[in-house]
Amino acid sequence: MAAHAPFDPRKNPCVGQPHSGSAQPNQAQPESAHRLARCAAAGLLLALGGLYSPCLGAAQAGTPAATDSRPEPSEEQRVLGQAPIRESLRRRFHFTVYRATWAEITLPSFPIRVVTLDMPVRKAFFTSAGVGVVLLQDFTLPLGLFSLTGLDLELDGQLLQHSGHQDHLELSGALVLRTGDGLLWDVLAINFAFGEGLSQALADPIYEKGPEGRRGENTVRFQNHLLFELELTPVPLPQVRLVLRLHHRSGIYGLISPQKTGSNYLGAGLRISL
Repeated sequence: MAAHAPFDPRKNPCVGQPHSGSAQPNQAQPESAHRLARCAAAGLLLALGGLYSPCLGAAQAGTPAATDSRPEPSEEQRVLGQAPIRESLRRRFHFTVYRATWAEITLPSFPIRVVTLDMPVRKAFFTSAGVGVVLLQDFTLPLGLFSLTGLDLELDGQLLQHSGHQDHLELSGALVLRTGDGLLWDVLAINFAFGEGLSQALADPIYEKGPEGRRGENTVRFQNHLLFELELTPVPLPQVRLVLRLHHRSGIYGLISPQKTGSNYLGAGLRISL
């Protein structure tokens, strides 16, 4: 019987091979803030694409596997089967903790920045605690040729502590319209939300720009507030949710404060629903 050669981890295909040549110098690790913004942007992009997976699955279901001759469930059966899941996702209140970083972008450029994962950030952050109350649940909004169903109307409030390039408290509140949950393989629920409201900085935001385009000069405390949010919920644990949010302050193109003032923050949070 041939003797076995001693184990050599360098020849194990499951172990990474050593690099040839001289060792490369250590590269600087990307900033945690940059990673946070890129991960949040990637999550928005992947979730957007994931919502189409049920449609793709339906298109591929026309050729059943040879070993499975069971008929596909009808649309009515599928909706009835998801009813208990959707019922478990209902709530009246939610509490959220966020961490966000300054995104050096404009609001109109945000969609393309998400797609390209090009999200330049700065060392300005905030940590916030928020509460939400569902004012109107599971309603339908008719829009002429079609209607939006399963909507929720919420009231959202936050207390934010800024750090890094600026250090002040901020209060924000918004009226939020939230879509119904889309289900991915009945294990992950996804919804989107848009909010419109007001933001009040309790001190001058010294990293924001003033009307002359210079940071910290004649900055504005009171601004319009917009929020765009993606909420991800594991179906087996509907009380716990991951939230990706864009927090925006501006003067509505000069309507309530000078143009080119304000800020954009992109971050993530953990939400508890009741």
